[in-house]
Amino acid sequence: MTGLSHGANLAIGTKLPWSRYRSLMDVGTAQGDLVVQLALAHPHITGIGVDLPEVGLIFEEYASQHGVGGRVRFVAGDLFADPLPAVTWS
Repeated sequence: MTGLSHGANLAIGTKLPWSRYRSLMDVGTAQGDLVVQLALAHPHITGIGVDLPEVGLIFEEYASQHGVGGRVRFVAGDLFADPLPAVTWS
């Protein structure tokens, strides 16, 4: 999925006005490229990627490789069966 969406994710991160937002949630995040690209482009943003539990390690490795592991995190969930997670940042 990252290969297909990376260009769009870069554009979303650089061409939209993110200055008034502090956080984001990507539901169906897969590897997490959208959350990672936004965190890279905007150091003030924290992000959460939500996807099936088996995707978690892939997301965490990708975020760590890009140096944003401290500002983005993975939350396991099934977007067709579970409510959106209630998330707080400590």
